[in-house]
Amino acid sequence: MKLKNKSITFKYGMVIIIAEAIILAIFSLLSYYLITDGMESRLSQSAKVISSLINQNVLRLNLFNNPKQMKNLIGEELDSAFITNVSGDVIYSTRPEFIKKHYSQLSGVNPIWFSDTIITNRINTTIDGEDFLIFRSQLFAPGSNQKLTYGYAVIKLKASSLSVKKRTTATIFIIGSVLCVLLTSAVLLFVFRRGIVQRLNLLLAAFKEVEKGSLHVRVADDDNSDELGELQFQVNLMLVSLERRDSSLSDLQSYLSNIIDSMPSILIGVDSEGQVTQWNHEADNLTGIKSVNAIGHPFTQVFPRLAAESDNIKLAIKTRQQQISSQAYRDKNNKLKYECITIYPLTSNGIEGAVIRIDDITEQKQNEEKLRLSSLVFNDMHDGVIITDIHKIIVDVNPAFCEITGYSRDNVIGKSPTILSSGMQKNQFYNDMWGQIDRDRYWQGEVWNKKKNGDLYAEFLSISAITDENNDIINYAGIFTDITENKKHQEKLQFMAHYDVLTQLPNRALFADRFHKAIAHSDRVNMQLAVCFLDLDNFKPVNDTYGHETGDLLLIEVAERIKKSIREEDTISRQGGDEFTLLLNDIESFSQCERTLERIHKALSLPYFINGNTHNITASTGITLYPDDNGDIDTLLRHADQAMYKAKQLGRSCYQLFNTEQDLETAQKNHQLSELELALSNNELCLYYQPKVNMKTGKVFGVEALIRWIHPEKGLIPPLDFLPIIEGTELEIKVGGWVINQALQQLEDWNRQGIDLEVSVNISSQHLQSPAFFDQLNDALDKYSSINSQRLQLEILESSALGDIQAVSGIIKSCQNVLGVKVALDDFGTGYSSLTHMKNLSANTIKIDQTFVRDILDDPQDYNIIEGIIGLAHSFNREVIAEGVETEAHGIMLLIMGCDEAQGYGISRPIPAADIAGWLNNYTPNETWIAYAASNLTKQDEKITLLKLTLEKWFANITNILMTMQDSGLSDYVVRCHLAIWLNRFKQEKTFQKSWLDELKSSHDVMFSLAEQLVEKHQSGELHSVADKLKEFKLSYQNVDAILDARLHHKIAKKSFSSLISLVK
Repeated sequence: MKLKNKSITFKYGMVIIIAEAIILAIFSLLSYYLITDGMESRLSQSAKVISSLINQNVLRLNLFNNPKQMKNLIGEELDSAFITNVSGDVIYSTRPEFIKKHYSQLSGVNPIWFSDTIITNRINTTIDGEDFLIFRSQLFAPGSNQKLTYGYAVIKLKASSLSVKKRTTATIFIIGSVLCVLLTSAVLLFVFRRGIVQRLNLLLAAFKEVEKGSLHVRVADDDNSDELGELQFQVNLMLVSLERRDSSLSDLQSYLSNIIDSMPSILIGVDSEGQVTQWNHEADNLTGIKSVNAIGHPFTQVFPRLAAESDNIKLAIKTRQQQISSQAYRDKNNKLKYECITIYPLTSNGIEGAVIRIDDITEQKQNEEKLRLSSLVFNDMHDGVIITDIHKIIVDVNPAFCEITGYSRDNVIGKSPTILSSGMQKNQFYNDMWGQIDRDRYWQGEVWNKKKNGDLYAEFLSISAITDENNDIINYAGIFTDITENKKHQEKLQFMAHYDVLTQLPNRALFADRFHKAIAHSDRVNMQLAVCFLDLDNFKPVNDTYGHETGDLLLIEVAERIKKSIREEDTISRQGGDEFTLLLNDIESFSQCERTLERIHKALSLPYFINGNTHNITASTGITLYPDDNGDIDTLLRHADQAMYKAKQLGRSCYQLFNTEQDLETAQKNHQLSELELALSNNELCLYYQPKVNMKTGKVFGVEALIRWIHPEKGLIPPLDFLPIIEGTELEIKVGGWVINQALQQLEDWNRQGIDLEVSVNISSQHLQSPAFFDQLNDALDKYSSINSQRLQLEILESSALGDIQAVSGIIKSCQNVLGVKVALDDFGTGYSSLTHMKNLSANTIKIDQTFVRDILDDPQDYNIIEGIIGLAHSFNREVIAEGVETEAHGIMLLIMGCDEAQGYGISRPIPAADIAGWLNNYTPNETWIAYAASNLTKQDEKITLLKLTLEKWFANITNILMTMQDSGLSDYVVRCHLAIWLNRFKQEKTFQKSWLDELKSSHDVMFSLAEQLVEKHQSGELHSVADKLKEFKLSYQNVDAILDARLHHKIAKKSFSSLISLVK
């Protein structure tokens, strides 16, 4: 409990109560001991008196036989009393049962009480857990002078009864004392409160009113002349004095506040802690914060831009020296303002602070800046400046004037500007010039003047009249620029505006002007106008190999040859690079146009001899004819450009005439390209992933990223419906880069999920050979640096190498050796030179095209191709994977042929990235593939297994068509019988015994003959005969199958293939 917050009555009351309580406690304790000791003394004395009276024969011994009288003499504490003779026998007792018994036989009596060793006659003892007080006295024979003892008197008192009496007596005494203390305290407190506290409260109330700001309050006078009365009187005198002083201070403060508020500067007072103590009216206006809301708050809070002045304020207070600074700021209208901040240290009554004065110096700063800029402009500007007085006498010039004219400043000061006159302007020119200056106060124009050395120069001159505040002219200022070189270049610029600088041919602007004139002429004379777009073939290699200088000389020669091949009224223009446009006027027929173009192409195809080297180039040209193709210049040029590209596609060095159908195709392609570009930017493209497995182990080791287009209206669009559209365009490179980044990002996401897969992405030929490809791939790998680059595989179409195999080989090696990615040749076997590609391209993996894999059970040629590819891959130590595996039978054939890795619908369709984790969790390896891979079949078992698979597929194909009465392709199935082809191979290889092969061939020939007969009858419409022969054909097939079965040795190879074949039927 905090006493400082309690009233004085409480404090002093507590002191009185505590003091009286302490006195009471001491008094009670002493009284208790005096009373209890007195009681024990009284009892002891009573016992002695009784013993003495007995010895003096005053009391009779038989008194001890009367308990009631003994209790009256001694008290209620008496337990027992008895007298013994010298022999120790009890002769008198308050308890009759003790009489005539020896004291040693008495209950509750200790014989030691009668021992001579006991010196004291008062004994404290405990018997059966109860405390007793024993008084023992010797009895002497009469007349023996207390020398002859004839017995003992014993008085036994209950100590517990004595203790209760002690406590009761003490309790009554204490209660009485407490009541006395409380009554005394109450009286004292009442007197103290009435005489002192109430008068102090009057003083306290007065001081609280003063604290609130009220100085007119007075303490009530109670006419007492004691110390408190004197204090009340002095307080009232003090309040009167304070009230008078406060009134004077208020008047002074009001006066000073009016002065401060009327000042145009902002004045802010702060204390040493940065709290605002003063805030004038100008501060209100600037900040919008009233003084009542500013005073008492940190100045950095109410005037934030002064926060930078915190250190200056502290420095001013510390050093007691004013601090001056300035700063720029933007006001509420975003106008740039400047202010000067002066901080004055202030100390009053020992309290330290500062006054901040803020003055707007924007106008001063602006004037200073104008003067500075004027000086800089005058001295540093490149234009010449000349200033004259009202009499046109030069008073000042700038350095540029001296540099342009050759005159020094001293040469011209005090002279007339006429010293510069060249004589090329007539007097009337100058009269008109000064007349306009006097009238309009301004003139500008071109003037030819003369330098100090006599050279003429042209200048663009502006003269302004400078006036005073009364609008009277006091000076003239002339500013001029030397435009002599501009004049010289003007003609050149005029030429450059309409002609190509390199070839001197009309440029686009002049060509457009000529076009409009040619159109008007064509309409007027009713003749055709040929608009041609010509592009040089093979110019880029010349430019890249021999340099731009050679390329420029070649273009100049091309321009000369074309000009010599056309008429004077025709126009040739260079559009840029190696592109030229022609306007052939007065065309009567397309044959006339063809003759001109053939003449041009022939001239351009002749050798060029430049800097000792011979160069050969050709041209491709597109033509459109007006008015058959009626449009503006942009349309006709675009059509001619499209026709030119058509000529390029047809082998170059030729020309093509534009047609509308071609334009529609181009427009449609452009629309599709725009739609696809929008799809890329709108994130409509996504990647699906098709798993790859090792059929031998069942492990999923990778996925192939396959692009899909999720169209907002058409839904999922497969890649073959949109990838051909972007082929050969810049968009193809953008999409390729997007695929690489998406695949790497997905790899990163899978890594975080604990999924370890290799991801392969398809790279187009143009993308692979584009200049940006390597950097694009490198940047993507840097972006996803947590990905091991060997987990990315680039699938490159074998056809990509058809153009420049050396260039493609270099790109592949750079990707492998520098970036660490893997490379696979995709769709292998579809190119023209697969063996060359296998040898020269360092691909890690060969991917067998699905067209071969899908028909391996049907077409022996596909089998032979795949067998050759696998053999090549193994020879060149390359990994091999097959795509298009759709059934278990496909997988078994590939495993037997030596290809362990596969992908296809028989494993999984391409699925979204989000479903890969679930697919992996639910994936079950193909037990048949694993069993075949682990079976260690003999070569004979492998070949018979292949025969059984292909034979059953062959039989199923023919039977299905015959049963459904279809006739398309039936003869093809008969011809494509694996067994017929392999029988000859088996004889050459000598893999099987000749007798078994003869038996197999004989049965095969019967089956094959029946198949031919069925096909012939089916195609001739003899459907009933077909039905009759089918059963015989089936029996012949079963006979061949039984011969093959009988030759199988391995139990795995004996497994029925019916379930496998049912999947590929």
